[in-house]
Amino acid sequence: MNDDYTSSEPTAPPASEQEAEFIRLFWATRREHNRLRKKATTNDPAYKSAVTFAKTQAWKWAEDLIEASRLECVSDREMSLKILAECEVPVPKRHQCLVLFMRGTVLAGKGEWDEAIKAFLKAINTPECDKHWRRVE
Repeated sequence: MNDDYTSSEPTAPPASEQEAEFIRLFWATRREHNRLRKKATTNDPAYKSAVTFAKTQAWKWAEDLIEASRLECVSDREMSLKILAECEVPVPKRHQCLVLFMRGTVLAGKGEWDEAIKAFLKAINTPECDKHWRRVE
């Protein structure tokens, strides 16, 4: 059996240890948001850890992605889309699939299925996507 599809390790190393940590924190926060849904706040432990890390790195784009995730879970989808649109340009190319994933998730939550599918397909077809998806536990 080919182990490539089940491995939890990325096929290419992240550009830095800081980026690997951001990926880990983003997905931990995303799991927390999904668990809490409408009760997700900016005071939740994973959220606070991820935002603190992003601020330490001076990565405003990372703070925005984390907030867009929380807003999607509390059903403030319009604000989530607005934040995603604002942070799309400053997000490094290697993390664009996260923006596309979040956009697809938000659009699916709004029932905009065709646009959600387009965003998800674009996300999974970005070369950098593999390191993110393989980190999902």
